Amino acid sequence: LKTSRTNIALYEVQNMLKEAQEEDDKTGLSRCYNIMSQIYTIKRFDSMAFEWRLKEIELTEKYKIENYNISQTYAQIANYYINQKKQKEALAAVEKAIATANSSTQQISAKLEFVNYYSKFGDFQAAEKLLKECQAAFEQDKRLESIKKRLYNIECLYYQQTKQYQKALEAAKMQEKEE
Repeated sequence: LKTSRTNIALYEVQNMLKEAQEEDDKTGLSRCYNIMSQIYTIKRFDSMAFEWRLKEIELTEKYKIENYNISQTYAQIANYYINQKKQKEALAAVEKAIATANSSTQQISAKLEFVNYYSKFGDFQAAEKLLKECQAAFEQDKRLESIKKRLYNIECLYYQQTKQYQKALEAAKMQEKEE
């Protein structure tokens, strides 16, 4: 995936998936589902990536599989629901992302998704309050640097929704600089 050879990655994960199915390896299946969703995200097939994420969550919950990064999967599901304007489903997913966060990075990622949720569904006061909390967390915790572009992305979305276009442009420039 890091060398942009998604078709080869897809071929490899399909082989891994077949092997995990034959061995009835639930953890292996969960990892395969996660990688499938990553591949389809990179290929910009969002609905297929969404389906694989749902499979990962379903398997993780059904078999109580230890999955350190499940919070990220819930946040991605929430983002998909937000973009599909499915408010109830988005709220449930973002709440699960918060509840399952295992690190400061996962906690802030989930909170940023909450900012996105509030912004898209018109609760700008809640979005602004939570965005300020996230901005303060980034200033205090240098471990969050690895996801700084996500902060700028959410800032840009928030400022667009609140018609603060100059600030949205500044956030977009910061995101581009970070990338």
